[in-house]
Amino acid sequence: MYGLQEVFGDRIDFIHLNVDLAVTNSARERFGLTDRSQYILVDPQGNIIDKWVGPLSQETVEQALQTYLGG
Repeated sequence: MYGLQEVFGDRIDFIHLNVDLAVTNSARERFGLTDRSQYILVDPQGNIIDKWVGPLSQETVEQALQTYLGG
C-alpha cells in the first residue's frame, strides 16, 4: 500500500497504526480497529467512508481512492 502514498500523497494523508504500540490505542478504538490487516478510508470530518478487513489488493484501494476523489 505504500505505493499508493506516492500516487495520492498530495491529496490524501496516509496514517499507519501499529497495533503493537500502545500509543495507537485511542485512534484504533475511535475507528474500531482491533487487529492487523484492517484498513479504513476516513473523510476530513472523521467519518468512515470505507473499511476493509483482511488481505487487500492495492487495486481495490486505488479504485476506492479514485472514486472518493471524484475521478
